Amino acid sequence: MYNSLMSNTPPSSSIDRSSAVWAVNPDGTLRSIHTHHADHEMKAASHIKLILAERLSAMVKEGTIDPKLSVTVQHGMLGNDPGRSSPVDVGMSVPLLEAVDNALRYSSNTDTNLMIQAMYKPLFDEGKKQFPHDATKAEQYAFDAITADLRAHGYPKTRLNNFLNLHEDHQSERWKDQQNTNVTTSNDVGVAMQRLWDKDSNVIDKTATNALQNAKEKLDPTSLGEKISGTSIVKAHAGRYKRGDTEYISVGFLNGNGGEPLSTFQPFLDEAYKEIEKDKKNLALKQLPEPKQEAPVPTAPIPEAQTPTQPAPMKLPTSPLVGLESVTQPLMQFMQPVISFAQPILRYLEPIFHNVMSATRSLFTQNTQQTSNTRTPPSIPIQATLPNTETETASTQLTPMQTPTLKPSDITIAQR
Repeated sequence: MYNSLMSNTPPSSSIDRSSAVWAVNPDGTLRSIHTHHADHEMKAASHIKLILAERLSAMVKEGTIDPKLSVTVQHGMLGNDPGRSSPVDVGMSVPLLEAVDNALRYSSNTDTNLMIQAMYKPLFDEGKKQFPHDATKAEQYAFDAITADLRAHGYPKTRLNNFLNLHEDHQSERWKDQQNTNVTTSNDVGVAMQRLWDKDSNVIDKTATNALQNAKEKLDPTSLGEKISGTSIVKAHAGRYKRGDTEYISVGFLNGNGGEPLSTFQPFLDEAYKEIEKDKKNLALKQLPEPKQEAPVPTAPIPEAQTPTQPAPMKLPTSPLVGLESVTQPLMQFMQPVISFAQPILRYLEPIFHNVMSATRSLFTQNTQQTSNTRTPPSIPIQATLPNTETETASTQLTPMQTPTLKPSDITIAQR
């Protein structure tokens, strides 16, 4: 469809079509899903109104402009409008919010020019100061400064070089020379469509998004907002859609002859919807749970002839007493105080034990001698007489017992 349309339309540049489709991430950033020369400059047509509305919203947030102010229609601002909520003329005062609504809902060029005047009045005043006797240079000075401001705030390839589609009675020589020189890109317009919805909302954002939602010309009634632009040179479309839980933005520019019906813009939606459906399928595939794999049924292994492996030799301790020492060492430490305490007592009892053993040995020797010297007839039994042990023991000369003298130092009591 693009090719059939383009074959009948002379290109205005080497690039005759530009388009892009993005998915809006939950954090407000854009995820590109399709681009075609999206960064090439194209004739802006009315798409530049989206960028101006977003920049105005930022100025309101910054506090540099009052959204409640009104703007007076001056000579050189009245546009050649296809429609508006109500007609205006030079000298009339228009509230700024009304200008925003008309610029986006009805694509009013007059209201867009009023927005430009309200936003950049200090720049126009400065141009007149710089060139008080040359209105052309003064106006060019202001528009160059406006372009610099737009590029410094996120629109690097957008250029506003003139008021929009002025009525023939309001066209200056400069405007005639510079008409249709406003340029932008699909990427820049996509940024504006993203910011109008996703940044901190204020009265300008709400007015702009409501106007786009209820735009006079729409291809998709279910869209969150659409903007259609058309001049004798270029046709353009921008839209924001919600499919499932995801929002999408599409922007497209196409060369045209002028006077094309609304259906001319359908290729933009056809291409956008095709890319959106692809993305939806990809997202759905990513969200599908991974199939669970059943555990395989264990099967008995088939025995194979294998060489039996020798068990690894058991590691023995370096010394067989290593385990015994771990038991006896604490026991010896426990018995050491008992041994130290018993040593002096044993030394004291040793001589007593020695004397008792000596006396017993002497008594046994005497009885043995008496028995051997007595002759007893074999026929007459003789009763053996037992010695009087008490008398004999008393008559035995015993060695006096030597009692050792103990000193306190000889007794050692271990500390426990």
